[in-house]
Amino acid sequence: VSPAPPMNHIRDIALAPEGVYLVSGEETYYGGAGVLIFRTNQGVVTEVPLANTPNEVAVDVDHVYWTVLNGQPGVWRAPRTDLFAGTLFAATSNGSRGIALTDTHAFWPDDNQVRRQLKVGGTSQLVATMSSGLYHFASDAQGVYWTDEAAGTVWWYPPPNGPAVLVTNYNVQWLRDVAAD
Repeated sequence: VSPAPPMNHIRDIALAPEGVYLVSGEETYYGGAGVLIFRTNQGVVTEVPLANTPNEVAVDVDHVYWTVLNGQPGVWRAPRTDLFAGTLFAATSNGSRGIALTDTHAFWPDDNQVRRQLKVGGTSQLVATMSSGLYHFASDAQGVYWTDEAAGTVWWYPPPNGPAVLVTNYNVQWLRDVAAD
């Protein structure tokens, strides 16, 4: 039996006024490929093949961003008007999982570091250093939030320049998800 195609493993979704963005893919065990999918509110579907495994997706007014676990790890982005024009936004030393966007910055994990970069470009900046196991990110008008799954903690980074604040310590492993509204 051959492994399931990348489309069968939805890894994350991001909502936009005109539709929904999804990233789907498998780890390198299944070949490490993936797909960025956009489905409009009218049901039109666009599928963009990706050479690497995507993990999470976020969308702002101009771009779609996604993190990559393998192949060429990092944060990638494409204009919402041309999803096939994806380029590497920020390289990482290891596969990235989470991503969150504010009005000015993109935030993501790189090993045990939380990093950010201006969405207009530039060099990434260190925001915080955690134990290990940075997983999911979320954002709202109050700042950026992330989980440190190895430590069982949730963190908050208030705008514009922090510092990171411990929100809660659940003291459980595998704390992965966080959401903001």
